[in-house]
Amino acid sequence: MELEVARACDEHVDSWLHRISKPLWQGDVAAVATLSPVDVFDAESMARQTREVIEEASAAGNCVIVGRGGQCVLRGRADAFHAFVYAPWESRVERIRERLRTEARVERVERLIREKDAERAAYVRMYFGRDWTDRELYDLMLNSRTGCEAAASLILRAMEAV
Repeated sequence: MELEVARACDEHVDSWLHRISKPLWQGDVAAVATLSPVDVFDAESMARQTREVIEEASAAGNCVIVGRGGQCVLRGRADAFHAFVYAPWESRVERIRERLRTEARVERVERLIREKDAERAAYVRMYFGRDWTDRELYDLMLNSRTGCEAAASLILRAMEAV
């Protein structure tokens, strides 16, 4: 159950109705008792806890943070290296089809990618006030068309050069 709730809130922005009604139910214990776990543990709670986890992991050192606003949370830290990895549209579609192990129609996979990109953009905009594709947030922007292994190798070499 907790994993399902976390997945529902991960890199997600609550609806405007949820956000404006939240102050009303936060102070009323009786109203909270009738809410589902997703209503109580919402995207804002998840974003706050994610930020804390990123900060703790970074303080411990030698970690890799993928997404979740890590480029914003750790912005300005001399010991952080931020890489934005992107791919040509056709490569993204094919990778998602392989990852999902599906023969789903290309249109369905493309819609899924667009929806996820929109969620990521909204998440970073809502909780950090930034555009997730903003070049100023990254030390390196890299096209992964040569494959994930090559991209990882290039990122490591770039980190060593800095």
